[in-house]
Amino acid sequence: PKPSVVFGFLALLNGSCGQKLVRMAISPQKVTAAANSAQLLANLKADGKDVTVLVDTGNPYTFFVEKQWYERTRPGGCAELKYKCYDCSPPSCREGPTKTYEFFDGLQVTVFQHSGTVDFGTASAGGINFGLVVGSNRKPFAALGLSPPSAKSKPYVPLIYQLLAKPKSQRLIEKSVFSVYLQAGTTPT
Repeated sequence: PKPSVVFGFLALLNGSCGQKLVRMAISPQKVTAAANSAQLLANLKADGKDVTVLVDTGNPYTFFVEKQWYERTRPGGCAELKYKCYDCSPPSCREGPTKTYEFFDGLQVTVFQHSGTVDFGTASAGGINFGLVVGSNRKPFAALGLSPPSAKSKPYVPLIYQLLAKPKSQRLIEKSVFSVYLQAGTTPT
């Protein structure tokens, strides 16, 4: 019989004996009712706000959907969006220079950089730069980008590299290593 549920976690690992470990619960979920496949999603808090992100190993960008923009584009859309929205109320942030990124499937998102605290569930880090989506050619998504940086990713620094750049006493990790663990479940939730 086919397992009906898969549970997992993403671990940002580091230290030869695993002294420093950031765990995030992940699960495969459909992002729309019409989706024919599931994506690995994780729940985080950004500045105390609940957000859901696509765990993306092929992209160095971490970004969230900005609430005011999305609600102007699609009234009531944040309540329907699987990823939820980051409420960037003035004066906490101001839209700065934007950059548009295109993904393999042709989806484009336009983001501006913002800085805040990201809570992974087992640990949190302040002063983390992430993008806020203020434009998209299709339904937007939020991402936890785990791939190494590329020339195209500037000025954004991947989350893992930001964590490594913290002073040693504030570092949650010691190396740019991550693992994804999945385990089949027996009862649906």
